[in-house]
Amino acid sequence: MIKCLVRITTVAIALQCAGCAADTVDTDFDDARTATEVRKDARREPAATRADIDPIAASAVLRTPAEHRKAANTEASPYLATESELIVHSSLSIDVSNEILDDNALFSRALERMRREEGTSAEAQQLARHHREVLERAVGELGVVNDLTCGLSLCIGSVTSLTQADHEAWSRRLVKDPAARRYGAVHSYEPLGDQLQHRFVFSTDPAVAALFSSR
Repeated sequence: MIKCLVRITTVAIALQCAGCAADTVDTDFDDARTATEVRKDARREPAATRADIDPIAASAVLRTPAEHRKAANTEASPYLATESELIVHSSLSIDVSNEILDDNALFSRALERMRREEGTSAEAQQLARHHREVLERAVGELGVVNDLTCGLSLCIGSVTSLTQADHEAWSRRLVKDPAARRYGAVHSYEPLGDQLQHRFVFSTDPAVAALFSSR
């Protein structure tokens, strides 16, 4: 059970991190992991409280990358409105993602907006179905998938489990699943009663594979 309030934000990098400070990079990863991680711990909690989840840089087959959608229609944004706020220089913004994930009201509004926008796009709906199936398969009996909604290049969601060990266990399942096409993610852990909620934003688009921080 979660005995104390813990807020931890973890950033996982699939390919590269643009604009990140050198001292935030951690290359300590096990054999199952395929990406470098950048960790941000706002309250400087002990290392033992951290849980890391890595993206999987596998081939995307369900969607058209943003760079090709934009080339096909230069006047239209290749992203839906909510996800466009999270993408800076063709990269997932660490700063904006952290702001949304760490604030209950902002997180709820982002989910609601993305869900409405998902309903306007058959491609976004297909992506959401695929990634929910993959996530639910990984989580299994170890927690509950509270939310998952997708745009054309990003997904936002959360999973609640009893313990951090449960989160780490289903995360390892996700890393090993070849259907989990993730190209970079920003994570946050928030206490929820006596449980722990894992919130995340991740890229489903190889054209949005980097992470960007202005700090």
